[in-house]
Amino acid sequence: MNEISAELQDVLMKEKRWTPKAFNLLGVEIENMSIRIPLWKNHARVFRMDRTKRKGRVLHPSGTVADLFGDYQSGEVFLVEGEWDVLAAVERGLNHTVCGTNGAGCFNRKMAKALNGKSVTIIYDNDLAGARGSAKAAAMLLSENCEVRNISLEGHVKAKGDLREFLNTPTGSIEKLLKIIEGFNWMEKEETETNKTKALIAHQLSNVKEEKTEFIWQPRIPKGCPTVLVGDPGVGKSYLTAWIAAQVTKGAPLTLDDSNFAPGNVLIFNMEDSLTSTIVGRVRTAGADLSKVWVVNDKVLLSIEGMRAIRSLIEKYQPALVVFDPLTSVIGSETQMNSANDVRDKMEFFIEISREFKLAVLVVMHSNKGADHRDLIHRALGSIDFVGAVRSMMLVVKSPGDSSIKLVGHVKANLTAPASTLFYQISETEGVQMLESRNESLESILGQEEAQNRNQGAVDEAVEHMQSLLKDGPLNSSEFQRLCLEVGISAATIKRARPLIAKTRKVVNPSKKRGAGCAYHITYLKKDEAKFGKLEHVELVEKFGIGSADEHFQQSHVSQISLTPEES
Repeated sequence: MNEISAELQDVLMKEKRWTPKAFNLLGVEIENMSIRIPLWKNHARVFRMDRTKRKGRVLHPSGTVADLFGDYQSGEVFLVEGEWDVLAAVERGLNHTVCGTNGAGCFNRKMAKALNGKSVTIIYDNDLAGARGSAKAAAMLLSENCEVRNISLEGHVKAKGDLREFLNTPTGSIEKLLKIIEGFNWMEKEETETNKTKALIAHQLSNVKEEKTEFIWQPRIPKGCPTVLVGDPGVGKSYLTAWIAAQVTKGAPLTLDDSNFAPGNVLIFNMEDSLTSTIVGRVRTAGADLSKVWVVNDKVLLSIEGMRAIRSLIEKYQPALVVFDPLTSVIGSETQMNSANDVRDKMEFFIEISREFKLAVLVVMHSNKGADHRDLIHRALGSIDFVGAVRSMMLVVKSPGDSSIKLVGHVKANLTAPASTLFYQISETEGVQMLESRNESLESILGQEEAQNRNQGAVDEAVEHMQSLLKDGPLNSSEFQRLCLEVGISAATIKRARPLIAKTRKVVNPSKKRGAGCAYHITYLKKDEAKFGKLEHVELVEKFGIGSADEHFQQSHVSQISLTPEES
């Protein structure tokens, strides 16, 4: 073990900070932007700094074994999570501070035995890993006859903050830390859940009684596992969740193929909308029994204290459905949305409460606009682990053809076959109004509608070109077709566009001989009458086939007739 010598303590007391001299006395070496901190004999922990990214990462050299770092010879010891916390505490005079090397979860029986019989105050980082690591360490220390206090810095540092951060703030001091510690009691062995090593249990499936999955909204929202509802901001996700909540409070079927069920309470966490001017009106408009709806409008994060508070509310109100709207308001700004580890830590809580209380959890998320309709499962913002952790995912989008119509697709279904795609509208006075249900996937419907929109765009362009061709007078059918094809308009598009601009009449040779007559057009513009003026007359072109039996009709002539579009 490296010891903090009297000379090093003297330097720290005089300089009040870590100087190059102090680091040298500790044995720290700096080479190629890697800081090597001696932890015990013949081993070192490496902190490598990347100048370009301004981020550091900790490396564990080959042969590194987790051990205690710091002075623990005193009868009273402070156990912290990392080496930098130890250095910061010692710098401020809290000399008997130690940590287990290699991270929050590294504390083991060997370290606990080294602290046998001591009074240990645990101060781990303010995050889920810190909470789990400190609980594990507390259980081991209690089994070694230690007095243990487990201190939380929540409310004093931001999420993922640590002791070093606390001591480096303008208001942070050892005196303030000691006052915080005084507010925590010494633990009893019964307070820990891991005093004994938990044996793994393997279940023989022949002895397991199978249970069917229950649903709040079959098959979209199951009980016992979380569901995510994804959509762009402003698409109406909160209106939909209010409508779902209303049906749960009434025990009413959500779709025609559902059956009635027992009414239940709903617990909604919504910190973004106003409780009085938005939420209560929206839920009332949806037709909910307001006596069964409970709303948390105050800020709460998925920290240790926050998760305890959420569990307490669930135990108190016994909801059938819990809604977190949106997810970003409860996971905190410190959570890395694209980090699988961060995401899994948060989603595990939703999994735990849904299983423990046998309820439905609906997590509302914003969508990633970068993903297209061919990859809908990736539309959830952030790491794919958000979707990977749930058994069901719904996606809300606007109809490409009519933005007032919303579509709800069941894009992930691990427990059943995917549900049908729903179409609905939102009314300020009536809330969500379901329009229809199609037994098609959302991918298929979006693809069809977008193809239709692309086709309609081609037709509109064709109509505009046809208008320009015909504004000076009628054209022979074959010539008209040729001019359209020359500019890249397909024959199919010509066929769809022609009825929008032309009235077609057929003139047949009176001889009725095959090939003696053909189709001709009375052509006028149906569109842009204001632009081109009212058409008082059109030209009727008649041309009969050569070789007709009746020579009287073997001629071409153009006659002027007075017709309005309505008369024609």
